[in-house]
Amino acid sequence: MIEQKLIVGRWIDVPLQVPVNNGPAVGGFQPLNNVMLHINESTRMSAFGAKTSTVTTGHIAKNNRNYQWLEWLPGLVSEVSQFNVDVMTGPMTGCWITRYVRNGLQCVGHVGTYMEANHEHSIAARASWNAFAAAGGVITGFNPQNGWVGPFPPAKTGDGAFKIFAVVTSAGDFWTIFTYADVTGANRVRIAGTQEIQTASLATLQAL
Repeated sequence: MIEQKLIVGRWIDVPLQVPVNNGPAVGGFQPLNNVMLHINESTRMSAFGAKTSTVTTGHIAKNNRNYQWLEWLPGLVSEVSQFNVDVMTGPMTGCWITRYVRNGLQCVGHVGTYMEANHEHSIAARASWNAFAAAGGVITGFNPQNGWVGPFPPAKTGDGAFKIFAVVTSAGDFWTIFTYADVTGANRVRIAGTQEIQTASLATLQAL
């Protein structure tokens, strides 16, 4: 639901989170503690400027502003259990984001590849995921960067590097959020485009 609040043209502060492991990694899967966040009401940077929103910890009554954060861990499949709340992760550089049931819990995973396909971290993360996915079941997923249809949104004057984020809604929908960094702010990004992405096939997800 938070894709409703990630409006093109607005700015948002995406605070960096420090992941806390929820127990040891097993089979290449690293469960993380649930970091609950919410997007605050937007304000204008100036009288005629674009609107901006900050993000703070905890959940509020408006469900379409709530989400939990999923951190990338190279060489592992980092995961959070999805307790009827959207999940955001990123920035993305080619990793796959997946949704599945593991140990009886609905989970969202970030397959932690690193830079190049033949890097040891990339090989390890894909191997762990593929071993799990081989059993089948209800598995969905997408590649937020490579799944984008059409050209990426163009930069504007004053934009920094582009950053791609992924959203998995509580209903299991997948969204790519294309942003540009603010050259004057550490974690602030301008939302340049959003796109709902369809899940890849099970066969694709079993052979990442």
